[in-house]
Amino acid sequence: MGDSERTNVIVVGAGASKEFELPTGAELTSIIQKDLDFAIDRFGHLSIGNGDWELKRAIEILSKETKVPINRYYGVAQQISRNMALAPSIDNYLDTHKENEYLVKVGKLAIANAIIKAERGSTLTIDDSNIYNRLDFSKTKNTWAAVFFKIIAAKRDYTSFVSALQNITFISFNYDRCIKQFFL
Repeated sequence: MGDSERTNVIVVGAGASKEFELPTGAELTSIIQKDLDFAIDRFGHLSIGNGDWELKRAIEILSKETKVPINRYYGVAQQISRNMALAPSIDNYLDTHKENEYLVKVGKLAIANAIIKAERGSTLTIDDSNIYNRLDFSKTKNTWAAVFFKIIAAKRDYTSFVSALQNITFISFNYDRCIKQFFL
């Protein structure tokens, strides 16, 4: 880490955001299963069931923009929901069904919706009442990112610290934006 001439690549594995109160891959499949738990009544109308209203609205917008009947999207939403309990991951499930563009679109909407909701509740959220628009680092002091930051900052003046940061590239296997939020 200390060699400023070397470019450092940090690979962040799936689940590294758990410390920031974001879901693991297994938890994400459970969230998506619940969020897509829509039901169609005998008249063809949507019953929200356990589903998520924001996700329902996003699917309605998708239907209007693509001019695809809403029931086609609700049908794949039900399919995803029913199968999440046995899916190794949402990524794996979407890859298995990549030929079904409707399913993939709904799956990606469900991922984005779940991550956005989780980010709002994470330790990296900036409270709207925070007039300085700054993170509360006391909530993250024991995370891997804080430890990594301390290692980078140790025994460096500001200029060499910034130089060290410029030589780091992150490769992340996480959907969320924790790394960017923490380091920026």
